[in-house]
Amino acid sequence: MSPRTRVGVGQDTFQEIADAVPQVRQPNARNNFSEVATPEYFNLDPVDYVDITPAMIEAAGPQKLRPDLIDVHRGPNSSLIAGYTSEGSNSERYVPLFPYEYKLISRTNSPSRFGEIALANALSGKKSLLPSVERRNDEAQKVAVDAVESKRLKMVSHRDTHLIPEIAMLDRLIEGAEHPGLLRRKEFDTRVAVSTVREWLLPQIVEVIGRMRGWNEQQHDLAKRSINYRLFFMRERNQHLHNWVETLKVLRDYDQEKANLFANRAGIFAHYLVQHGRSIE
Repeated sequence: MSPRTRVGVGQDTFQEIADAVPQVRQPNARNNFSEVATPEYFNLDPVDYVDITPAMIEAAGPQKLRPDLIDVHRGPNSSLIAGYTSEGSNSERYVPLFPYEYKLISRTNSPSRFGEIALANALSGKKSLLPSVERRNDEAQKVAVDAVESKRLKMVSHRDTHLIPEIAMLDRLIEGAEHPGLLRRKEFDTRVAVSTVREWLLPQIVEVIGRMRGWNEQQHDLAKRSINYRLFFMRERNQHLHNWVETLKVLRDYDQEKANLFANRAGIFAHYLVQHGRSIE
């Protein structure tokens, strides 16, 4: 049988995909989510997914991925994880972060300890400053408080300029996927948002989960393609659209968890700064 009519898992759904003619894109025209969530829109070839098995597809489901992203448990492969105590709870919630985010977050939730470390780092390699700083506690305190303030601003900036807008973008995509036939937004805006999910968020998510589970390079690749398969090739009764909704919700919830972490840590630092006479905008 021709590979155009039988390819991989769910083979009998590929004839329409193989025969589809890509539509001419009009960036300013309104489109619906279902027009974007197609293999031909992103030039995806079903032949590239012939090795994806039903077990892989099931393992790539959002609810299978969630436990390694939200309120995770520390394990032997745990790294780049930060914790915070949520409001109304005395228990610590742990969040795995992207590598660049782990550099932005304070490794400790104690601002005074962070300031002490910053002061020690400031003194190392700058011996000419050591006598004056040691003799004058006010200068030493200023070094520590300045470091706490700088770190707080970085955490606030990441939350407000990256995570919160990204959550809003994901909410818009969820709305579009839940109402796939409605003309919601411009083609360009939808394409950029979906491309951000495909090319940035999902690969980063797979890296986080792979780090938690100790995956090798092949397992990373299979996971990425299994997720892609769920989102583009499970088209019977529009199952792919349901998969989009559930996947986007996990991404949104993960971003919200990170936003909570950064807000919590920044709030603790802000309290410290007020106690030391700094004003918080």
